[in-house]
Amino acid sequence: LLSSWVVVALALARTAGVALTKQNPHWMLILMVGGQMLSFLQVTSTIAKLPINWSNPWKTFAKIFLFFSLDVALFRLECLGITGHADTYAVQMLMPVVVVIVFCCLFSALRLLGFRAMPIAGLVNAIGHFAISLYIAFCLLSLAPFHCYSHPNGLESMVQFPQVVCGSGDDYGLMVFIGICGIIIYPVLTVCLVLYLIRLYPRMITSSDTTLITYFRFIFYRWRPECYWFGGILTIRNLLFPLMPMTLPDDRSDVAAAVMQLTLQSVLLATVKYMPWRSMEMNYMDIFLNFMVGMTLFIGSMAIYSGQ
Repeated sequence: LLSSWVVVALALARTAGVALTKQNPHWMLILMVGGQMLSFLQVTSTIAKLPINWSNPWKTFAKIFLFFSLDVALFRLECLGITGHADTYAVQMLMPVVVVIVFCCLFSALRLLGFRAMPIAGLVNAIGHFAISLYIAFCLLSLAPFHCYSHPNGLESMVQFPQVVCGSGDDYGLMVFIGICGIIIYPVLTVCLVLYLIRLYPRMITSSDTTLITYFRFIFYRWRPECYWFGGILTIRNLLFPLMPMTLPDDRSDVAAAVMQLTLQSVLLATVKYMPWRSMEMNYMDIFLNFMVGMTLFIGSMAIYSGQ
């Protein structure tokens, strides 16, 4: 996943200074399709966080989708000497920072080697596209300390680390602190930045200075000019979708599923009404993927209480 984003970063950095009307349409379509598919996989991984008694082959698919939530439990960090729960979670939260550092180092190295065709705006777009594409995964990471399940004795444990009791212990306190910092840096800061830039867009587009539009093209390039605001709709959806299963208790999973379905169908209706994507094929693809996610959530919702 990291190596693929390095390739994307190079391409974004190289083309950031080129006007959209002069971009290769096939490259733009590939970039939009890749981002949409990654978003679809993350949304599906969020459904896998619900306490649903999946049957095969859905259970196998759910485990595969967890990879796209950046669940460190899928990786063997103990091979690196990292065994503590708080240490493991800290490494998990630092993964996006490591990717950004890799982008910056790669960009600096290319500039030193004489690749002057890669502007600073390219680096900003590469990092921004990375943050937007994996936004749901970052939300799931940040909210992990607040995702707990109940024991018969009244205590609660973290779903990601069952050995950690929620509300007690130094490990849990440290993980909550890291999680709150992550919530501020990843979900909150990202959605505020996107909404603020969308608010400024009409002013930016009428200004002779197009610096901000060039630097933050990753927010607007996917949409038709009259639907420039649709990126804010998707960002809010990607914030609300993981918020429900990660913060509501397991005995309120029906409420979480209902709110997730309502959020999903609201965005689906907006997509059908406005057809916001720059490519009509992307509109059809988005409608189809949203329908498939809605059907998966609907089928899974019927199994929420199957074990009771």
